[in-house]
Amino acid sequence: MRSQATFWLMICVLGLSGCSVFAARPQADFAATGLCRDVAFGIYFQPRSSSLSREARQLLKAQIKNMAGCQVTAVDVLGLADASGDPAANHILAQRRSDTVTAALAKYGFSQVKFMAAGDHGAITSAGVIRPMRRRADLIFHLTPRA
Repeated sequence: MRSQATFWLMICVLGLSGCSVFAARPQADFAATGLCRDVAFGIYFQPRSSSLSREARQLLKAQIKNMAGCQVTAVDVLGLADASGDPAANHILAQRRSDTVTAALAKYGFSQVKFMAAGDHGAITSAGVIRPMRRRADLIFHLTPRA
């Protein structure tokens, strides 16, 4: 429970500071610590951009390195956009973001990636509140211990 509270506190702090990249706290080695289970993190983009920043590329590389002792059974990528602008354009932007991350993953040998784009769907709650920090692609690596 405490780690979940810490996670949400970090999200709020990063949201207020305007950071362009967020990830779960990297583990030294998932396999050595017995953590070969699903890993989820987000890669953030600048407004109206689908280009990976240097920090985003470093984050992706570090996360993949941390998972080296585990078997990756699947990777899911979901491209998102915030609620500013035209919904159709936001969907295209979200698709470009998922395509960019998928292409980066291919450079690391991940060819079986399931990717989707939600656009700005869900960026505004039913009460009309805009959800901030939607300029991202969410990644889920499905891991199991190596046999």
